[in-house]
Amino acid sequence: MANPDQSAPVEQTKNQTAKSLVTVLSGTLSPASQEKVANLDKRLIAFLDRYSVPLLRYSLAVVFFWFGVLKPLGVSYTIDRKSVV
Repeated sequence: MANPDQSAPVEQTKNQTAKSLVTVLSGTLSPASQEKVANLDKRLIAFLDRYSVPLLRYSLAVVFFWFGVLKPLGVSYTIDRKSVV
């Protein structure tokens, strides 16, 4: 049986996170500044929601490609480790 706490909708979690980021600075900023921070926070969340997974995929592809290029050149760390063992 599923835990009811784990089945929270994603939108509810995002909204709770966004509210907590804005309320951190609520006592130190003017209302106009709070609105700017809230707007920036919403834009940042939207940007990361859209681009974080593709950027992570590309970064992993670059790492695997780099290791693939180094291996035939003989400068790969894995070649040194196999010769030691």
